[in-house]
Amino acid sequence: MATNVKILLRRGKRAELSGQILSPGEMGYTTDTNQLYVGIEEAVNEIRFDPFANAHATIQAWLDSADCPVANLTIDEDLIIQDIPAGQIDNIVTALNTYTQTIVFNSAVATFNLTELLTQYKKKPTTLTSPNLVPNVSSITSTFTVEGETITVSAVTLTSLLTTLQANAAIKAANVEVTLNSTSNKIIFTKIDGLELNLTFSNAASATAVGFTQSILPINAGSFVVGTSYTITSLGTDTLATVTSGSFVIGTVYTILVPGTTDFVAEQGAADSLAGTVFTATATGSGNGTATKVASTIQTNWEAAGAPAVDVAGSFKVGTIYSIVAPGTTDFTTIGAANSNVGTTFTATNVGIEEITSGNFVVGRQYTISTTGNTDFTLIGAANSNVGTLFTATGVGIGTGVANYQGTGTATSVLVGTVFTATAVGQGDGIATYDNGVNTVAAISGYDVYANGKIKSSTPGSGITTVTVEVDENSDYFSIQQEGTGAKPYANAPDNSPYYYFGTPSTPNYSTLSPSVESTSITGTTDTKIGLFGHKRKNVEVLTEESRNQLFTNQHLKSYSSATGLRSDLFKKSLNVTVAVINATACVEGKQYEIVSAGTTNFTLNGSANSTVGTRFYANATAPVGTGTVKQIGTFLKYPKADCTSFFIDYSLKQSDSTNMFVRVGTLRVINGVPQGIAIAQISDENTEVWQDLNSDSIKDVATEFSNIVFVVKLQGDNIEINYTQNANNLTEISYTVKRWTM
Repeated sequence: MATNVKILLRRGKRAELSGQILSPGEMGYTTDTNQLYVGIEEAVNEIRFDPFANAHATIQAWLDSADCPVANLTIDEDLIIQDIPAGQIDNIVTALNTYTQTIVFNSAVATFNLTELLTQYKKKPTTLTSPNLVPNVSSITSTFTVEGETITVSAVTLTSLLTTLQANAAIKAANVEVTLNSTSNKIIFTKIDGLELNLTFSNAASATAVGFTQSILPINAGSFVVGTSYTITSLGTDTLATVTSGSFVIGTVYTILVPGTTDFVAEQGAADSLAGTVFTATATGSGNGTATKVASTIQTNWEAAGAPAVDVAGSFKVGTIYSIVAPGTTDFTTIGAANSNVGTTFTATNVGIEEITSGNFVVGRQYTISTTGNTDFTLIGAANSNVGTLFTATGVGIGTGVANYQGTGTATSVLVGTVFTATAVGQGDGIATYDNGVNTVAAISGYDVYANGKIKSSTPGSGITTVTVEVDENSDYFSIQQEGTGAKPYANAPDNSPYYYFGTPSTPNYSTLSPSVESTSITGTTDTKIGLFGHKRKNVEVLTEESRNQLFTNQHLKSYSSATGLRSDLFKKSLNVTVAVINATACVEGKQYEIVSAGTTNFTLNGSANSTVGTRFYANATAPVGTGTVKQIGTFLKYPKADCTSFFIDYSLKQSDSTNMFVRVGTLRVINGVPQGIAIAQISDENTEVWQDLNSDSIKDVATEFSNIVFVVKLQGDNIEINYTQNANNLTEISYTVKRWTM
């Protein structure tokens, strides 16, 4: 009996398909891109790269650097490193995907075990970024508080505001860093200790001016939340209590509410018995009339919620706005008021102590001598004439002596606009507003992994240990965030050393050791992460009818990430070499040059085969001397000259100088006779360009109104080179595809 067997292939997303997934001969299907792959034995002498911007130059620069473990490798124009020496491919792949950093610690006895993972941890911060762009970075007027520190600016630039915030000692003490985003149009507040971060604004306009929003909500007395900051917007009224005749308290002030049967004139001495008449009770009363009394004043109501109490002369706060409650014996005009009338509002200029000159003392008032002068204070009631002596005046005094008088006047700072922190829910009918917390970030706990790497070496020294670590390209690199310099985003930033620490599996936290072990310097940072694009070829795509394949990508040329499975033939380079003759002493190691004049320079010391004019060479590490001159060679493409006869390069480019941008599209056709035994190469460039009439004369000026890059072909050594020249101060970015074959 026949049996049907269903065979399923390994499947998954394209991004999950790496060189280690499919075994040789095993097939795999990508469910998101509908591609079919078969695993092959990995290449042992080639590394292939997916295209990325300026890939050829970037990869070659890495191959020429000390980071590459194998010397004299080259990347060809197909982005393949070929002919890798036996046994070296894994070393190169590892080097591509890692980089080395050296960390110095302030201890010679701490243990750092080889091959253990060294991790740097960072305290999770609380961060608040303006949700909107700063609307006018050239003129900002705003008042706001950062962690209780009030900042007021008027018509300043965003740069100036940033400087003010970064220089503020209180903000620094609160562990708040203030920076801008990458485009310098948003403000970022970062509290590095991870505690609650608070930003408040005096009004919506102040918030808008710096890119924030503010929601100020009203709330009635009786509903205040203890610990919340409020701003009084309506004082409300005194709280009244209704009393029926028969229960009046003698000496209390009442206002008739309902006369009823009570004779308020006869019983209480009121002017009449009409509603609204005010009287002071002289008896408990009779009848059924009612009257109201003040149960609690406006001041009492606000004090019950946590607002400031009434201040007495001598305890006024300089700079605070007050309203006079009772003048008493205080001359309020001496401390900032226009007069001494009840209800007058003033800003206190001193605490409420008056300086009285001898001759103006009031008999019976108590004074404190502040300046003796030539006054004999013992003649007017003082025990002596010493400064600080307290006395009650028995006369007006004579002479130049001065004494301080603290009057009995009182004033309140409970006014519309007063800010207070609620200590109770409040009472009465007053109204206040509060910030609804839209600019408050809750505290956050814990640490994040900042960076990690495998320990390669650990070398104790004089009071230090030098540790080298191998860091994966996908990791952030280690940074000096503890002891040492260079750890802060700006000079006056808060000390962040308590919020970073290092650890390994065997020593989870070096900062908890005694004494604390922390970094003092770190060298080496990440290079270009080209390892993300390079790989040993281990999987081969089986061409299917699915449109997401090589054919499709070549019809819709664009750059793709390797995870998409799409690899078009579109390449991109930056052509930055300009025509300029320079002295040989300015040669840079690794760059290609052509000798213009030999002068007194021996170019063979610098990597050239000879010192003949026209000879090309790559500069070595020896610095040239003498009077010789060279020009740098700009090479666009380079291939082994014996491989191909025909080259077709379709390109588009944009060339810019300090003012203008030129765009061009064209095709380079190159014929190479070397494979046919003819040591000659030729090139043609058919192109189309957008003409810009820069001087508005309607005449096409080839020299100034078109791109000036020119391509030439040259047989150079074992290669055929497509080189280029362009004017000084010009930079060109070119995108291109290449088709080549041999007859």
